[in-house]
Amino acid sequence: MIDPRDVIAAWGIEARSFRRPERGTNNLVWIVDDGFVLRVYQNLDARRVAAEHRLLAAIDEHRPPFAVPMPIPIASGGGETIVATPDGPAALYSLLLGRIAGATDLALVGAAVGDLMAVLGELPHDVAPMDWRVPLAGTHPAVPDVGALVEELRDVAPDAAGLDTFANLWERVDTDYERETLPVQVCHLDVGMSNVLIDGGRVTAILDFEIAGLDLRVNEFVGALVNCTDTPDEERVFTDGFRSCFDLRSDEWAAVPRLRVLRRLATTVWRAGRWREGKATLDEVLARLEALQNLYI
Repeated sequence: MIDPRDVIAAWGIEARSFRRPERGTNNLVWIVDDGFVLRVYQNLDARRVAAEHRLLAAIDEHRPPFAVPMPIPIASGGGETIVATPDGPAALYSLLLGRIAGATDLALVGAAVGDLMAVLGELPHDVAPMDWRVPLAGTHPAVPDVGALVEELRDVAPDAAGLDTFANLWERVDTDYERETLPVQVCHLDVGMSNVLIDGGRVTAILDFEIAGLDLRVNEFVGALVNCTDTPDEERVFTDGFRSCFDLRSDEWAAVPRLRVLRRLATTVWRAGRWREGKATLDEVLARLEALQNLYI
């Protein structure tokens, strides 16, 4: 693993302290001098990181009611914001203030998702780093064939809870998704409690636009609902908060149950892709399969 002291020098900073964040992350991340965040991307190449930075700049220009991470240019000038490292492209951000959202903040987080959708809906589609309107086989490059993944999992974990559900549902839901004609816009697609900061009774920042891209608008709500809630009561509080700031069309609300299933399947495929690359454990994949047990459409 790289030494963050070697990387931070590109920004002309003589850092005194580095610490890893308490919450989990798919990247190498350090808090620097309690004022900056150094992120070394494990899932994106430099081209995709640059696209994320263009999106963040476009969001910031629309003055949302919360902050988003803004990359800091390196010291050599020219406006570059990315440094190549052996472990992946690195970028530096100012540390945004606030505490991570908790269970008592569900209404606030729901409302913030509504505000976020309103802002992202104003952006041109060409600022989206990705177009996520793809079959499940397009979710992760290491899983080009979902059927083959099912057979591989049957070989390594034949009794895995949820594997039969995954096998029975993925193709049918995938086909339905390809036919959707719902509104499309730029979306964050990974809003979770750990990506929302709260201070003074309001949402101060939304973080981690790493997988942002073009998708069905309703999937912004679906992804956040899946990430942030575990019970019907929590879903109700979150949804009421969301609808206080934004509302979906009736056909979008009708699609939510099916798209929730697709979201669960996609996160399983994503984690399986990371497992195939040696970046996740089989137990992580099995945990996501187990969460599929009670899914139905």
